[in-house]
Amino acid sequence: MEQHKKDFNIITNQPYMLQQTIDWYNSIYKTDFELAHFVRDEVNYAIIVYEKASDFDVFQLGANYGRQCEAFDKAFSSSIPPDYFDDKTKYPKE
Repeated sequence: MEQHKKDFNIITNQPYMLQQTIDWYNSIYKTDFELAHFVRDEVNYAIIVYEKASDFDVFQLGANYGRQCEAFDKAFSSSIPPDYFDDKTKYPKE
């Protein structure tokens, strides 16, 4: 039976982190996800192609990538000094 390539999009500003997650997931779960193209537009997104992965694998890849992004964001935000933002405007001080 011939398999056809399928694809899906992931909204992201971190293509390098996404590629690391794909490589990690493929090595452990023996899937064939591939970052086919990264589109820089009003909303940046990556196009992922695959043949052998299941719908569950697609979901798990997205969940693991989400965990990576959240860990990165927490590490970044914890490095910002407490007085960096203005209390009234909630924007960074000038």
